Amino acid sequence: MTRDISLDQLVEFATTVPGYFAPSQLLGLARLTVAAMANAPGGLLEIGSYCGRSTVVLGTLSVHHGRHLITVDRHLGSVEMLPPFPYFDPAVIDRVHHRLDSLPLLMDTLELAGLRDQITVLVTRSNMLTTLLRPGFAMIMIDGGHDPLSTWTDYLTARQLLAHDGTLIIDDVFEDPADGGRPPYEVMVAALHSGFQIVDREGPLVALRQD
Repeated sequence: MTRDISLDQLVEFATTVPGYFAPSQLLGLARLTVAAMANAPGGLLEIGSYCGRSTVVLGTLSVHHGRHLITVDRHLGSVEMLPPFPYFDPAVIDRVHHRLDSLPLLMDTLELAGLRDQITVLVTRSNMLTTLLRPGFAMIMIDGGHDPLSTWTDYLTARQLLAHDGTLIIDDVFEDPADGGRPPYEVMVAALHSGFQIVDREGPLVALRQD
């Protein structure tokens, strides 16, 4: 793959990577990302990369537009990715330590995408980011753990690192509790009450900016 690959080819490759973004969401993410970069200078930050399905899209677009992507994940799985929950994938189990570890798959994905040396991978919790990174990101996407503690930590961290004119993207926002978990929806509501407005949306993927 190269930075000049077409968007359709990019999405086709990304959907071969383990993950949960549907092709329509990946196309929507690409559109929201390009709009975010047009609106503000600065790099991109992804909180929650898993095996790299969305990372491939964000990384390729960031390189093409002369920006830099930092992607952050513990890679040891969140609550909903562990048994007995339905998002558990035994293919991501480390056979040596007998625990979930998606980092090797992420690095393989970035190698195949030609991005391994083009983006920065941080293996840590999001609450460490304010000590490692400077504020001023043009776009931050929250798609880490979906339990309340993880989601709220990701959101509060993103608030501190986002540029004032930056775009905050929250994935898995469902107004109807029957469609999905509540924490992403609840942090979106909190953002709306603290000066953000929804500027665009692609299904459960919501883009917000400050007034």
